[in-house]
Amino acid sequence: MPDWLTDGRRRRIVELVRKGVDPRHSGPVTSEVVMQQLRTMTEEMKSVGAEEADLRYVLPLVGVKADPVSGVLRIVEDRDGE
Repeated sequence: MPDWLTDGRRRRIVELVRKGVDPRHSGPVTSEVVMQQLRTMTEEMKSVGAEEADLRYVLPLVGVKADPVSGVLRIVEDRDGE
């Protein structure tokens, strides 16, 4: 795992994605939304040359998958099969 993806940030990403499927949330959660919401993480990523694509690459490692068409993130139910 990259240094910028701490345990706390992993939990926050999962929390954001869960809220994205909650009817009370105002819109879909994408990797762009995650980067907007976690500004400190985004700054740390930029300082080591990481970009949004790097975030999308590690999302499956924390149990999150992006829809290939819409980019909307969802929780992976079965990580063993992914």
